[in-house]
Amino acid sequence: MKSYKSAHWIFDENKQELKYLDGTTKRLPARLNNCLASLLKAQGQTVIYDELLEAVWGTIYRDYNTIASVVSELRKLINCRSSKVNYIVTVPKKGYRFSCYEHIQLVDSQENNALEQNIDSHNTELKDVATEIEPQLAPQNAIIESPQVIKSPSSINTVVNSSSSFTGRKKALTYSFALVILLIVCAAVLLRPYFSSDNLNIHSSKTEVLTHEYGRELEFDLSQDKQWLAYVHENDLGKDLLLKNIKTGITAGLFADQNLYYSSPSFNYTNNALLYLEHSDRGCEMFQIGINNEGFLANEKRKITQCGLKDSWVTTAYDKHSDAVFFARSESIAEPYRIFKHDLQTGYERNITSPPSTGRGDYSFALSPDGLSLAFVRNVLWEKSSIWLLNLANGETRQLFEIPYLLESIAWMGDHAILYSTGHDLMRFNLASKESELVKRFSKPVKYPNTDESNIYVSRGQSLVSDIWQLNLQRLTTERIIASDYIDSAPIISAQGTLFLSNRSGHHELWQRGGNQEIKVMDLIGELEKVKNIKELDHEFLVGILGGRIVKINKTSHEVVWLSAEEKKIDSFTLSAKQTKLVYATELNEAWFIEQLDIATGKLEFFGIEGFTAKYWQNKILLTNFRAPGLWLYDPITRERQLIDASFEVFSANKWAVLNNHLILVKKNEVSVFALNAGQLTLIKALAVPGDPRSISCDSVKQVCQFDLFAKGSTEIIKLVF
Repeated sequence: MKSYKSAHWIFDENKQELKYLDGTTKRLPARLNNCLASLLKAQGQTVIYDELLEAVWGTIYRDYNTIASVVSELRKLINCRSSKVNYIVTVPKKGYRFSCYEHIQLVDSQENNALEQNIDSHNTELKDVATEIEPQLAPQNAIIESPQVIKSPSSINTVVNSSSSFTGRKKALTYSFALVILLIVCAAVLLRPYFSSDNLNIHSSKTEVLTHEYGRELEFDLSQDKQWLAYVHENDLGKDLLLKNIKTGITAGLFADQNLYYSSPSFNYTNNALLYLEHSDRGCEMFQIGINNEGFLANEKRKITQCGLKDSWVTTAYDKHSDAVFFARSESIAEPYRIFKHDLQTGYERNITSPPSTGRGDYSFALSPDGLSLAFVRNVLWEKSSIWLLNLANGETRQLFEIPYLLESIAWMGDHAILYSTGHDLMRFNLASKESELVKRFSKPVKYPNTDESNIYVSRGQSLVSDIWQLNLQRLTTERIIASDYIDSAPIISAQGTLFLSNRSGHHELWQRGGNQEIKVMDLIGELEKVKNIKELDHEFLVGILGGRIVKINKTSHEVVWLSAEEKKIDSFTLSAKQTKLVYATELNEAWFIEQLDIATGKLEFFGIEGFTAKYWQNKILLTNFRAPGLWLYDPITRERQLIDASFEVFSANKWAVLNNHLILVKKNEVSVFALNAGQLTLIKALAVPGDPRSISCDSVKQVCQFDLFAKGSTEIIKLVF
């Protein structure tokens, strides 16, 4: 098969690879590979949207924004992050075409292999060609010279003083006067942003508490006139939706019961209606209700649309004209969230984002103050969040930045910065500099940032607390063994006691409890802060996942050794009973497959079966599929796969464990113990627990399991006045 050679790379469709000038190779996902191949095969002609959809997805029944997202990813790879290069050109209302195809060379496989082996010797030649054709590939609207930015009054004086050299020359007065006028205009334009919410004095602020109820204040919104605060208030009875007049303190509410609760309030731009979600046995439904000076107007409540699964946490927002709304929806656990736009006049709605299936999808977003862009959060592999920008006019998307944890919400800080929170820190990402900076560090965690032109609002407090509990399998009882006012989680049973993660010192740490003593084992800071799914290995080491790769960490020296290949995308793993092997799932082209690694030799065994979580049991492997119910038993010797329980449903490896002939499953308010006999799963007992367990580990010697138990804390909504 032919390969395509450009001034910057060699593309091998058959291998799904891009090889760059410096010799590095990028393996392309199937959708990017197919898209690039289709554009190149068209030889510079326009490829219409339907043809690209057919080539990339095998169907034309997808939204065109699906292709826009793929093309956006592809441009980043083939343009080599150069502003002077634009290989793929948008053809408005038609599709895309490959620019400057006449500079692409077709090479056969033999020639391609020779190029790959000797690419270093060709670098000079290729760079010369790149220099020659880059002006032809430059975007038509590219800015060649950047304007000088006036940063302060002192820089203005410098420019004015430099103009004094014209004094004494002919027409000096005219030139000086014109220059002064020009500087005044430039200063007005360039310095204006410094007085907007983009450039608040982040080092000087005072705090005003806006809510005082017992419980947790969750997501919230403020009306454009700053008169009303709508917020979700959670107490022992459920999640209410409260509407508070900030000036008078008058509060109205929509109150929850056992089968109904509320979330995600958003005001329209005329301050007379509120958008929100209702969660009940009917699933998730989006409503609009009228408001006036007295509060809610029950006779102006109407259902807008269905928003998919009950218990989903997603965002809502009006568009700038309040005649359409944005929301996120997923119809099943197997489907990622997508963002939709719904027209309030016609009822017409369509999805405007198309995320990959390897994660939660696109669930949280914020509309820019000018109404032209939507910033949204895309969950990656259920462990990372990437923040994207969607141009609402042309549907183009681009990734802004990525963070190694799940992000709940974002907000705009003017039109040029994105506000987000990470633990105790409130951060903002500058779209111009493409860098994040600290806005303010709090003594307590903060969430759900919101802004107006002069203030920042957050929910502050310990939203969750977590203790460590123990399950005795012989007596089938549970008891709390570690209690604190912090988040103690992810217990690991060891010979010395219990290892667990904690935020007791304000950051990620590994602690150990032995007897009645609790001591800090090590700080998990820097890169180690991102390690998840930690387990103990031979008492001296920890094994975990860092950046989608399995790592071994020396508890004393903190030395990190990589156990899995760099290109793997791994979500979770399980150690064998003798701790000599581990089994895990890795992602390939948006599907997950089970592999086994020998820790001592590094030998990798690829089983060739699909699965997302896996556990060892009697020389066999129990596994579940990605976003689908069912528990399966796989025999690595015979390669046979047997369905044990079609209704078994778990989507996280941390939420189930196997101990001898028992399977233990944790979920909200419940720990279930099953018997595993002859390939059958039988419930022994379901134990009620007062919270939400998220991680469980078991020990065959002590015949116990330990799990963390999350419960509700207390928070408040505050205003930062700058």
